[in-house]
Amino acid sequence: MKRMMIAVLGVSTMVGFAGCGSTDDSAGTEADVEDEELDALVARTVMWRAADGSLKTREETVTRRQQLAEFSGRLTRMNPAAAATGGIEAQSGALNDTLGVVSCSNDDSLWLFDAVNLGGRQLCLLRDAANDPLAWLFLSTVRRGVLGNWDAATRSLWAGVDAGALQNCTPSLCYTTGHFIFSAWQRANSLTPATLHVAYLHE
Repeated sequence: MKRMMIAVLGVSTMVGFAGCGSTDDSAGTEADVEDEELDALVARTVMWRAADGSLKTREETVTRRQQLAEFSGRLTRMNPAAAATGGIEAQSGALNDTLGVVSCSNDDSLWLFDAVNLGGRQLCLLRDAANDPLAWLFLSTVRRGVLGNWDAATRSLWAGVDAGALQNCTPSLCYTTGHFIFSAWQRANSLTPATLHVAYLHE
Protein backbone atom coordinates (compact mmCIF):
# COMPACT_ATOMS: atom_id res chain seq x y z
CA MET A 1 0.00 0.00 0.00
CA LYS A 2 1.41 3.35 -1.01
CA ARG A 3 1.19 6.13 1.54
CA MET A 4 1.70 9.86 1.45
CA MET A 5 0.99 12.78 3.71
CA ILE A 6 -1.73 14.80 1.94
CA ALA A 7 -3.84 17.95 1.95
CA VAL A 8 -6.75 18.33 -0.50
CA LEU A 9 -7.14 21.39 -2.72
CA GLY A 10 -10.53 22.84 -3.62
CA VAL A 11 -9.67 23.78 -7.22
CA SER A 12 -7.03 22.29 -9.48
CA THR A 13 -5.80 22.76 -13.03
CA MET A 14 -2.65 21.23 -14.42
CA VAL A 15 -1.67 21.09 -18.08
CA GLY A 16 1.51 20.65 -20.04
CA PHE A 17 5.12 20.41 -18.97
CA ALA A 18 7.03 23.35 -17.59
CA GLY A 19 10.75 22.95 -17.96
CA CYS A 20 11.79 24.56 -14.71
CA GLY A 21 14.32 21.85 -13.95
CA SER A 22 16.92 19.65 -15.56
CA THR A 23 17.08 15.88 -15.36
CA ASP A 24 20.07 13.60 -15.23
CA ASP A 25 20.26 9.82 -14.87
CA SER A 26 23.51 9.90 -12.93
CA ALA A 27 23.43 9.20 -9.21
CA GLY A 28 26.10 9.46 -6.55
CA THR A 29 27.84 6.35 -5.32
CA GLU A 30 30.32 5.68 -2.53
CA ALA A 31 33.11 5.72 -5.09
CA ASP A 32 32.32 9.39 -5.78
CA VAL A 33 32.60 10.47 -2.15
CA GLU A 34 35.62 10.84 0.11
CA ASP A 35 35.72 8.42 3.05
CA GLU A 36 35.24 11.11 5.67
CA GLU A 37 32.13 12.37 3.87
CA LEU A 38 30.51 8.93 4.04
CA ASP A 39 30.18 9.26 7.81
CA ALA A 40 28.61 12.74 7.60
CA LEU A 41 25.03 12.90 8.86
CA VAL A 42 22.09 13.77 6.61
CA ALA A 43 18.89 15.16 8.15
CA ARG A 44 15.60 14.03 6.68
CA THR A 45 11.86 13.95 7.31
CA VAL A 46 9.56 11.00 6.59
CA MET A 47 5.82 11.68 6.18
CA TRP A 48 2.91 9.23 5.85
CA ARG A 49 -0.73 8.65 6.77
CA ALA A 50 -1.33 6.22 9.64
CA ALA A 51 -4.04 3.55 9.67
CA ASP A 52 -6.30 5.80 11.78
CA GLY A 53 -6.16 8.53 9.13
CA SER A 54 -3.85 10.84 11.05
CA LEU A 55 -0.80 12.37 9.40
CA LYS A 56 2.56 11.36 10.80
CA THR A 57 6.01 12.90 10.62
CA ARG A 58 9.31 11.38 11.69
CA GLU A 59 12.58 13.29 11.85
CA GLU A 60 15.73 11.20 11.48
CA THR A 61 19.40 11.36 10.60
CA VAL A 62 21.31 8.86 8.49
CA THR A 63 24.88 8.73 7.31
CA ARG A 64 25.75 9.76 3.80
CA ARG A 65 26.90 6.15 3.32
CA GLN A 66 23.41 4.84 4.11
CA GLN A 67 21.78 7.42 1.85
CA LEU A 68 24.05 6.54 -1.06
CA ALA A 69 23.26 2.85 -0.52
CA GLU A 70 19.56 3.72 -0.82
CA PHE A 71 20.29 5.65 -4.04
CA SER A 72 22.16 2.65 -5.42
CA GLY A 73 19.37 0.28 -4.42
CA ARG A 74 16.71 2.37 -6.15
CA LEU A 75 18.84 2.70 -9.27
CA THR A 76 19.29 -1.08 -9.43
CA ARG A 77 15.58 -1.76 -8.98
CA MET A 78 14.76 0.68 -11.78
CA ASN A 79 16.59 -1.65 -14.20
CA PRO A 80 14.16 -4.38 -15.36
CA ALA A 81 17.01 -6.58 -16.56
CA ALA A 82 18.65 -6.46 -13.14
CA ALA A 83 15.34 -7.27 -11.49
CA ALA A 84 14.74 -10.22 -13.83
CA THR A 85 18.18 -11.76 -13.39
CA GLY A 86 18.80 -10.90 -9.77
CA GLY A 87 15.38 -11.37 -8.25
CA ILE A 88 15.26 -7.72 -7.23
CA GLU A 89 11.82 -6.38 -6.34
CA ALA A 90 10.63 -2.89 -5.54
CA GLN A 91 10.37 -2.33 -1.81
CA SER A 92 6.69 -1.44 -1.89
CA GLY A 93 3.85 -2.52 0.38
CA ALA A 94 3.97 -3.31 4.12
CA LEU A 95 3.97 0.38 5.06
CA ASN A 96 2.43 0.01 8.53
CA ASP A 97 3.71 2.62 10.96
CA THR A 98 2.61 0.49 13.93
CA LEU A 99 5.19 -2.05 12.82
CA GLY A 100 7.85 0.62 12.50
CA VAL A 101 8.62 -0.12 8.85
CA VAL A 102 7.78 3.20 7.19
CA SER A 103 11.03 4.03 5.42
CA CYS A 104 12.59 6.41 2.91
CA SER A 105 14.11 3.38 1.19
CA ASN A 106 10.63 2.23 0.14
CA ASP A 107 10.09 2.67 -3.59
CA ASP A 108 6.65 4.17 -2.98
CA SER A 109 8.31 7.31 -1.60
CA LEU A 110 8.98 10.57 -3.42
CA TRP A 111 12.35 12.02 -2.43
CA LEU A 112 12.72 15.80 -2.32
CA PHE A 113 15.99 17.63 -1.54
CA ASP A 114 16.74 21.24 -0.67
CA ALA A 115 20.03 21.26 -2.61
CA VAL A 116 20.86 20.38 -6.21
CA ASN A 117 22.09 16.92 -7.21
CA LEU A 118 20.09 15.11 -4.48
CA GLY A 119 21.94 16.98 -1.76
CA GLY A 120 21.11 18.76 1.46
CA ARG A 121 18.15 17.93 3.64
CA GLN A 122 15.80 15.18 2.38
CA LEU A 123 12.00 14.88 2.54
CA CYS A 124 10.36 11.48 1.91
CA LEU A 125 6.63 11.49 1.06
CA LEU A 126 4.65 8.24 1.03
CA ARG A 127 1.18 8.06 -0.55
CA ASP A 128 -1.75 5.85 0.46
CA ALA A 129 -3.03 4.63 -2.92
CA ALA A 130 -6.07 2.91 -1.44
CA ASN A 131 -7.42 6.06 0.24
CA ASP A 132 -5.73 8.88 -1.64
CA PRO A 133 -5.79 8.21 -5.41
CA LEU A 134 -4.79 11.84 -5.98
CA ALA A 135 -2.54 12.92 -3.13
CA TRP A 136 -1.69 16.56 -2.43
CA LEU A 137 0.60 18.12 0.13
CA PHE A 138 1.15 21.83 0.75
CA LEU A 139 4.90 21.97 1.34
CA SER A 140 4.45 25.00 3.59
CA THR A 141 2.98 22.61 6.19
CA VAL A 142 6.21 20.60 6.39
CA ARG A 143 8.99 21.80 8.69
CA ARG A 144 12.53 21.85 7.27
CA GLY A 145 14.43 21.73 10.53
CA VAL A 146 15.59 25.16 11.65
CA LEU A 147 15.48 26.38 8.04
CA GLY A 148 11.73 27.07 8.00
CA ASN A 149 9.52 24.89 5.81
CA TRP A 150 9.60 23.14 2.43
CA ASP A 151 7.58 25.74 0.54
CA ALA A 152 9.58 26.83 -2.53
CA ALA A 153 12.60 24.94 -1.18
CA THR A 154 12.89 21.87 -3.44
CA ARG A 155 16.05 22.02 -5.56
CA SER A 156 16.13 18.39 -6.77
CA LEU A 157 14.00 15.24 -6.60
CA TRP A 158 13.86 11.53 -7.31
CA ALA A 159 10.41 10.00 -7.85
CA GLY A 160 9.50 6.47 -6.84
CA VAL A 161 6.79 4.35 -8.46
CA ASP A 162 4.32 7.27 -8.58
CA ALA A 163 4.29 9.99 -11.22
CA GLY A 164 3.25 13.46 -10.15
CA ALA A 165 4.18 17.12 -10.07
CA LEU A 166 5.42 19.94 -7.93
CA GLN A 167 2.71 22.54 -8.37
CA ASN A 168 2.42 26.32 -8.36
CA CYS A 169 -0.62 26.70 -6.10
CA THR A 170 -2.52 28.90 -3.69
CA PRO A 171 -4.98 27.37 -1.17
CA SER A 172 -7.74 27.57 -3.80
CA LEU A 173 -6.07 27.38 -7.22
CA CYS A 174 -3.21 25.68 -9.06
CA TYR A 175 -1.70 27.54 -12.01
CA THR A 176 -0.83 26.05 -15.39
CA THR A 177 2.65 27.60 -15.35
CA GLY A 178 5.57 27.42 -12.96
CA HIS A 179 5.19 23.73 -12.12
CA PHE A 180 7.37 20.67 -12.70
CA ILE A 181 5.80 17.40 -13.90
CA PHE A 182 7.70 14.16 -13.32
CA SER A 183 7.20 10.55 -14.37
CA ALA A 184 7.67 7.45 -12.24
CA TRP A 185 11.34 6.96 -11.28
CA GLN A 186 12.36 10.32 -12.76
CA ARG A 187 15.25 12.26 -11.26
CA ALA A 188 15.65 16.02 -11.57
CA ASN A 189 19.02 17.26 -10.36
CA SER A 190 18.35 20.99 -10.63
CA LEU A 191 15.00 22.68 -10.05
CA THR A 192 14.01 26.34 -9.79
CA PRO A 193 12.06 26.24 -6.53
CA ALA A 194 10.38 29.65 -6.35
CA THR A 195 6.91 28.49 -7.49
CA LEU A 196 6.98 24.89 -6.24
CA HIS A 197 4.47 25.00 -3.40
CA VAL A 198 2.55 21.69 -3.56
CA ALA A 199 3.58 18.07 -4.08
CA TYR A 200 1.10 15.98 -6.10
CA LEU A 201 1.27 12.21 -6.69
CA HIS A 202 -0.83 9.78 -8.69
CA GLU A 203 -0.49 6.22 -9.96
